[in-house]
Amino acid sequence: MKKLVVITLILTVCIAGVFAGNFKFSLRDTENHSEILFGIPTAGTLGVEYDGFTLMEGNRSAVKVSAGAGYAQRFLLQDPDTGEPLKSQIQIYDTVQFRWGLEFSQGFSNDLYTLFAGYEGRWEKARDSILLPDGGGFPRKTNIERWRGEGPKQKVVTFEDWFGTEMAAASTRENTKIYPDIGKDGKLFHMAVLGGRLNLINESFDRVSGYTATLKGMFSPSCFYGFNLTGKGGWVLLENNAFTLSAADTVSLTYIDGDAVPVYIQKQYSAGAAVRGLVYNSYNTTGSVVNRADLRLAFNYKIFNRIQPRITLFFDNGYVFGKYFNTGHNGIAEVRENKVLSTLGAQAEFRFFNLFTLGIQGATLISGEYATRPDTQLQFKVLFSM
Repeated sequence: MKKLVVITLILTVCIAGVFAGNFKFSLRDTENHSEILFGIPTAGTLGVEYDGFTLMEGNRSAVKVSAGAGYAQRFLLQDPDTGEPLKSQIQIYDTVQFRWGLEFSQGFSNDLYTLFAGYEGRWEKARDSILLPDGGGFPRKTNIERWRGEGPKQKVVTFEDWFGTEMAAASTRENTKIYPDIGKDGKLFHMAVLGGRLNLINESFDRVSGYTATLKGMFSPSCFYGFNLTGKGGWVLLENNAFTLSAADTVSLTYIDGDAVPVYIQKQYSAGAAVRGLVYNSYNTTGSVVNRADLRLAFNYKIFNRIQPRITLFFDNGYVFGKYFNTGHNGIAEVRENKVLSTLGAQAEFRFFNLFTLGIQGATLISGEYATRPDTQLQFKVLFSM
């Protein structure tokens, strides 16, 4: 399986080099590890889209092949037995990941809207964090800090300790229902995707104008089902030789349920992922509504003729409802939540060579908690995108 992912990635890149004019590249679903590269992504999915053919005159047809891999850090934010959200004793763990996918899209009515269908596959193996386990002389240093012989110290319990002596004795984590992707020998997931998109927006690093809406349905056999509906509007408020001031507003509605919703889906679609300033898979309930309001100031000059700066102020609000993922199934009682979330913050970003964006985000919590540090209201995050 790992060889197949690597071979697919190499072939797509080689073919793209021959037909470069008809190919578009993207990097999505990035994850990072706080102990590696200062939070810059250490896992991601590379997409290669080819549109050098036409099935309907005047409308765009495209096929996208994607592949990816990486090593990332995650948090376990629910009690493994009851599904209750944890306020302390948060478990840190790492994952080894391989991803692949195929998608076909077709435009209609002169590309006014696009329909798409696809398949996504993923294999993940959970492992204890590279942070050293507790015991044998706490506090302990992280592996990287131990190599350097410096840095703060931290303890992390092992999977076996966290899941209890019965799990430790069985030397397996296959029986956990709250975390279906934490298996002893790795877990394989398949997902079908179907949806449509309205194409009336023009968005780039320095401006956004117009409207768009995307409806995406997801289904994974014996695991989960759900949908996400996202609408976005943008307006250029002021433009001159020095800068461009734009406003944007995004509204999303998500509903996902099933017997075994994996953490990687929670990372993408939980309210904690949508409301900036929260932990990505926190407030992971079956339903959520989120509004994200932006005011973007992009400077029209480039540092060293290569780096363009932008400042964004944002105000995010969300409402979560329903039950926490994977409760109410497999003999586990429902754990329900109804809560309003709100954050206020700013981003400073730099676009390098018109290829990738690097920046930093600061956010303060107005309503809600930062799951891994509930005693703090101000959070910072490294930003990276292509």
